[in-house]
Amino acid sequence: VNGGEDTVTFSDSPGDDFLLATSTFSKMSGPGFLNQTIGFEKTIANSNAGGNDKAKLVGTTGNEVFVAHPTTSQFQGLELDITANGFNQVEALGRGGDNDRAELYDSTGNDTFIATSVWARLLGTNFQNIARDFDQVEAFASTGYDRGKLYDSAGSDLYEGRPDRATLSGAGFKNIAHQFERIDVFAKQGGIDHAKLYDSVGNDTYYSTKVIGLLLGSNFKHYLRNAIESVEIIGGAGGDDLVNATDIQTLDTVFGFQNLFSLNRTGGRSEDVTEFGTVHATSAATDANDDGPIANVNNLDYVFEKIGKWSQ
Repeated sequence: VNGGEDTVTFSDSPGDDFLLATSTFSKMSGPGFLNQTIGFEKTIANSNAGGNDKAKLVGTTGNEVFVAHPTTSQFQGLELDITANGFNQVEALGRGGDNDRAELYDSTGNDTFIATSVWARLLGTNFQNIARDFDQVEAFASTGYDRGKLYDSAGSDLYEGRPDRATLSGAGFKNIAHQFERIDVFAKQGGIDHAKLYDSVGNDTYYSTKVIGLLLGSNFKHYLRNAIESVEIIGGAGGDDLVNATDIQTLDTVFGFQNLFSLNRTGGRSEDVTEFGTVHATSAATDANDDGPIANVNNLDYVFEKIGKWSQ
């Protein structure tokens, strides 16, 4: 390659083929063939002859953007320009830029977004797009019933759940899911994790048990799983919002004042709810020698109902 902006175009075979593309070197291989190039500025690879074709796109140390749709993906930067069309799986590798970003777009069907602090993938019928070692990954849902699963890091992370999006962020990563019908958040790796959940303009319900927290509204669900240490549930956007807290143990702490409802589960998570209209709190006490939990509530701006056996 002696000058100008040179482009190489690869085509697949009817078999299972593999594309490896970098800023300086690219090759496409399959049953009975191997094509490779060096020094081309732009790489285009087409998979339309059949087979289960996969592509791996490798970034540089600069800042780059990976944009992936079910049928086409682009990985671009100052010294990088790669397009992969029609591959069943595309994996993009960030290489340590200060601001590598990925945008993953869903299909018209039911798709799943899975994201950790190191990698994220969006998969559906006949496609899977993977972003690895990116500073920020955004996934966009449209039609179908789309679900997201977000996993924490070993450090202290923050989850923010809103009716139209969900964000899990920590040291060196941020994963964002837009317009997904259901999001499950898993805190497994360690650190002190915190969550903030925001209500919608409609009627929303926050369900609290020993195992999970769930904010449920029209067309959205935020499930908090495992050991998220503290949760804020913030109302005020509108609607008739309800808290349904069950399985409250005798040693759990229940507090209420003005627009705040607070539940601190012994050995579990703390939950602070503000500006919800109604709170239903259900005691777990059933033993005759168990007086049940104590509810320290006064000057409330909401309806508070105790269900089951309470000390007072």
